[in-house]
Amino acid sequence: MNSSASGTNPAAINISPSVSGPVVVDLKGFTITGSAGFGLCVNIGIGFPAQSNAFPITIRNGTISNFSVGVWAESSQGVNAFLSDITVSDLAINPSQNSANTSAGIVWSCVNNSTISNCRITGGEWAVEDIQSQGGNTYSNVATLPGFMIIPANGTPLTLSHASFAAPAASPAP
Repeated sequence: MNSSASGTNPAAINISPSVSGPVVVDLKGFTITGSAGFGLCVNIGIGFPAQSNAFPITIRNGTISNFSVGVWAESSQGVNAFLSDITVSDLAINPSQNSANTSAGIVWSCVNNSTISNCRITGGEWAVEDIQSQGGNTYSNVATLPGFMIIPANGTPLTLSHASFAAPAASPAP
């Protein structure tokens, strides 16, 4: 995936890392639905000047459906600016497949010390894609289909602790 995808399809919600004060997007149990392959639902940092966020950002409590990517947080790669203190919780995310096969529930690029918890993600190429992070990200009670793709920043060790994944579905009896 790359951030150029966001240039062709605008996001439903854009959050700049330079905003003052904590940002909380609480869907209060409601659903945001895009048209198939629309692009991004929640964009954090993409298209803004590369910088770290000074305040926490939280996306929670609802359903995101029919977007290529549900939540995408990215600081420009190649600079020393990483996003952090982002929480994505209590969401059902159902990404729609797109022609480039780059759909995902949650994408983090250059995001550290952040949390995904109590989410159910179904569909897409990846449920969670975490690339170029330097560590400290936590995944808790995340039910996913198809799965995770985690690629740490060069030279950064990766530790998954207390990670559990559901067993594959049983094959039907012949």
